[in-house]
Amino acid sequence: MRPRPIMLSAVTRVNRHAAMADINDAINSLGWIEQHVLFSNIQVNFRFHMEAAKLPALAERLDTLGVHLDAAASQEIAERVRKAEGKADATELPASLAVTFLHNEPDMKREVPAVPG
Repeated sequence: MRPRPIMLSAVTRVNRHAAMADINDAINSLGWIEQHVLFSNIQVNFRFHMEAAKLPALAERLDTLGVHLDAAASQEIAERVRKAEGKADATELPASLAVTFLHNEPDMKREVPAVPG
């Protein structure tokens, strides 16, 4: 049976370009990134894999970067670490981190090319 994905969410006022690079480095130092998706300049979602025991270190690094997990994410990490304690295998779990950027910038607009025909 596949493990239920870990779903985390956070907010930050840090510049999105710097934050995304720093979050990328933090996740890659503890696990591996499968994909990231940008939602305008409002949010980014990272899909990654990481051992449950490394999640507290990720939370600490994110907080140091100014990326703050919400209470539900902190609870999810604590629950997953508790469930993983004492288990012999250190299975990497699927996870996602949605980071919302708090700023006063207007929405990013992308020009969509016309479809020929």
